[in-house]
Order: sequence, then structure tokens, then C-alpha cells
Amino acid sequence: MKEWHILSIEAVLEELDSNIQMGLPETAVNERLLQYGFNELREGGGKKPLRILWEQISSTMVLILIASAVVSGILGKQTETVAISMSRKLYIESSG
Repeated sequence: MKEWHILSIEAVLEELDSNIQMGLPETAVNERLLQYGFNELREGGGKKPLRILWEQISSTMVLILIASAVVSGILGKQTETVAISMSRKLYIESSG
């Protein structure tokens, strides 16, 4: 893979067989269109909301925070339970 960002303009033009004034010859354009296709992004399906929620809830850090909140609640530490629950909520919001 070429590291295009470190090459000089002249080196890139030479490598791509292009010209800074005229661009690519039309034959080269047609060949590259056949070889690579149009320069466009393919639209992906995206993630469904339930999938995103599951990924957020099932992350290791969130599971640790949930377990900590449960233990704090069982031990009667209401302040710690609320603080841990809030930090879990903030963690989910910042990672999503």
C-alpha cells in the first residue's frame, strides 16, 4: 500500500499517470471506471436501535458498574448505589 501522504505532488502524478493541468486522459478514466467503478460510498444497513442498546449494556465496564450498584444496594449503601448508577448512565451516553 502506497503512503500517498508522504509523496511529492510530482511523484503522485507520475504514479497515477496523470497531469496537473489536464487530469487523466479519457482512456485512463474509462479503464479505471471499469476496474474500480464510480467513486461513491455504498450505503450500509446500519445498526438497529436494539442492537446498539445491547452492545452498550453488555460491555464489560457497564456490567462491572451494574454489579457494583447491585452489591452496594444489597449492603444498604444508597448513596454509592445512586452514584454508581449515574456513572453507568454517563458511561453509556458517552460511549454511544
